[in-house]
Amino acid sequence: MQWENRGCFTDLAAITFRAQSPDGRLVIEAFPSFSWQWASDPAVQKYLVMENRQGAQVGLKPCPVNPPVPAADVLRKFALPKYRSGKDAGTVEPIPNFDQSMNSRARSLEQQSARAGQQLQFRADSARTRLKYEIDGHPVEEWVTAVSVAQASTISTGSGATQGIDCRAVMVYALRAPQGQLDASEKLFRMILSSVRREPDWQRQYLTIVAKIVGGATGAAADACANSAAISAARTRRDPRGDGKPATRRRSGLCGSGPVDSRRGAVSRPSHRKNL
Repeated sequence: MQWENRGCFTDLAAITFRAQSPDGRLVIEAFPSFSWQWASDPAVQKYLVMENRQGAQVGLKPCPVNPPVPAADVLRKFALPKYRSGKDAGTVEPIPNFDQSMNSRARSLEQQSARAGQQLQFRADSARTRLKYEIDGHPVEEWVTAVSVAQASTISTGSGATQGIDCRAVMVYALRAPQGQLDASEKLFRMILSSVRREPDWQRQYLTIVAKIVGGATGAAADACANSAAISAARTRRDPRGDGKPATRRRSGLCGSGPVDSRRGAVSRPSHRKNL
């Protein structure tokens, strides 16, 4: 685990791990999750970009402002170029039996939020691709996976309302085996990954540190599918639409049981529902 200024508050801790069989033939690697932010209103988009520029003046990296993307694009445009550059990828496909369970979890979170008086929407999808290459002359095969999750809520801009979306890429994994043994090893890989659990004491300490940095952060959540910690930040900021009124924002639930907020700024949210 590495503490690093990567732009979004949810990315403060970069968590990775590598596990392998005693003979080194079976390998699992986990790469850091990462976040970005979006708003449907161009004026709010400009505000978020401006906020990133202001942060850069005091040494903060930007929390990227980009629209939600499917997991296949996370693989093609980020994971493969960054971690498996030059490797030939096969067809990109959903992770078997994953999207259905993930979206069932999302519907449950929407219902929980509705009962708490918060109208939220969640979207998630998965992707994996098979690589074939050689290590020290030995042919291997490897699944590289990613999950893209997004949480949307309606936020007030003082003079109106827009949709704010917190996005996150999780479960960026590489699962490797000797050529011809990858499919037979998939059940073992799934069992190992399903055993990943958050360490409660560590997460409490992590959230305490994040809260001090954010100033007024409240609550926490974990990725429903992995060990990524997520935070809820409540901050005060001037209205991005320019009417001069302070506004606060408290954002809830993404791929977990509690709140998520990847952004630095804050605007208030009425209980309206809009589509992703």
